[in-house]
Parts: sequence; structure tokens; C-alpha cells
Amino acid sequence: MDTEAIVGQKVVMNCVASGQSRVWWERSELADGHLRTVISNSHMHTMENGSLTINDVTPDDEGVYLCQANNGVGSGLSKLVQLKVHVGAHFKSKFGSQTVTKGQDVWIECLSYGERPIAVALTRDGQPFDAGVENRYQVIRNETSGVDAVWLRIHILDTTRRDSALYTCIASNKYGRDEFNHQLIVQETPDIPENVMVNEVTSRTALLSWLEPYAGNAIIIKYRLEMKQSLNGWQSSPQSSPPGDNTVESIPGTDTSYTIRGLKPVTAYTLRLSAENKLGFSANCPDIHFSTAEE
Repeated sequence: MDTEAIVGQKVVMNCVASGQSRVWWERSELADGHLRTVISNSHMHTMENGSLTINDVTPDDEGVYLCQANNGVGSGLSKLVQLKVHVGAHFKSKFGSQTVTKGQDVWIECLSYGERPIAVALTRDGQPFDAGVENRYQVIRNETSGVDAVWLRIHILDTTRRDSALYTCIASNKYGRDEFNHQLIVQETPDIPENVMVNEVTSRTALLSWLEPYAGNAIIIKYRLEMKQSLNGWQSSPQSSPPGDNTVESIPGTDTSYTIRGLKPVTAYTLRLSAENKLGFSANCPDIHFSTAEE
């Protein structure tokens, strides 16, 4: 009699004997074919009715089992059971992550195990991923010899911002289904600060405000404010100096407003703002012009 089970399941092999029969099970080790008595433990044990229960079945449990029943009269009874254990598609690792700099090439690898044939599908942020839409993408599938496994490799050339996503490999066969998730993070310098405005201008101060830009998948460390009197040109490497000359000030990356102080009355100024993360600075925002009031 044949019995089938899937890895991880509980299987019960029946051996019902009459009267006061003593029941025991023997198992044939596949390596040498010899029968050995099954000793009950938490994984495999004989129940009171003579059935053999195997909890959390593994591939190692596959083989031939022999039920023996004897009531002390005659030769007794025996029953042969062939246990076949099937392996559902699965991943040994469930999650991976990778952080790269924009423009770098990247490999994402999914190694699924289980009885063949194994089908492997790929999604990006929950949507089907078609590698054929761009020449930058390449998907390579290999079936590992000697092991029931399928190796799927995704090659992404010249990564861009939109490649930042959760990539999911979905493996399935007749006996199971599993997923492997890989988070790809593509980092770059920040975008230009948005909606840069000067408000509440007095003779000596002005309030600068802006919206936080796209941070490039990295924390904005600081903002760089460059300012000059409008009649002057921008210096290539401005040094800190009194307002009115070319100046540079650092603003914490968590701020989105800044009060400029120490200005001269009735003076035209020009400023520009950029953002910095660990990869470098964004481009400057367009020049912003404003004039201070009289004392």
C-alpha cells in the first residue's frame, strides 16, 4: 500500500490488528535496505490502535515501512507501506535587500527548491514584472543539476530611481507555493528643493521657506544656502562672510524654513538653495531675488 505526504504535513499509516495483538513497526533504511524497528519519539510514534504517526514529515522519512502484529498465536500479520514524500516549492531564504548607487548594475537572485517542474514568476511592487520592456533588464533561469532547484537571476543595468522596488519571486509546483522578497534601494543625490520662497522681509531679516525635495533614498543631511547682493556675481567657492558679500550658510536637513539675519536695509539680494545627502549636493534652485525694507 502506498501513502503520499508533502513535507511539513502530518501523516498517519494505519495498521489495525484484532484482539490483544502486539503491534510494532519496522522501517527499511534506503541506504542498505535493512529493516529496523521504529522507536517512538516526538517525530514518529506508534499510537494505541497500532497506527504509525509521523509529525512534520521530511524527505528523510521517505521509504518502506512494515507493520507487524502478533497475538501470540500463529505467525501473525504484516502490512507493507511505501511512503512517498513530496517536496513543495519553497525558498530557504525569505527576504533579501540591497542598496546601490544610481547607475550601478545589480543582480537579484532567487533560488527555489522542490520537485520539478517548478514555475517561477516575478513581480515588482506587487505587479507582474516583464523584463522584456527594457534592454536594461535580463532574466536568466537555470535548473540546478543534481538538486531539485531552480535558480532565477535578474540583471538590471544602469539602475535608475524607478528600479527602487520590492521584487518578489513566486515559486510553485504541484505540492506548494512560496515567495522570496528582495528590496532594492537605489540611492542618488537629492532633487532640487521645491517651492523656495522669501516671505516676511524686514530691513534686517527675511524668512526663507521651501518644501523638502525627493531625498534620493538617503537622509538629507543639510541644506546649503548661498546668498549675495544682487549687484555681485556668484563666487565659484564662496566663503563665509558678512551678508552683502557672497555667503554660504548650512541649515539642518530636518528644517524647511530659515530666518536670514544681518541684512542691510534697502538692499537687493539674490539667493539659491541646494540639498545634501551622503552622496552629495543637489543642483541649486533657480535664483531667488528679494529686497529689504527701509529702517
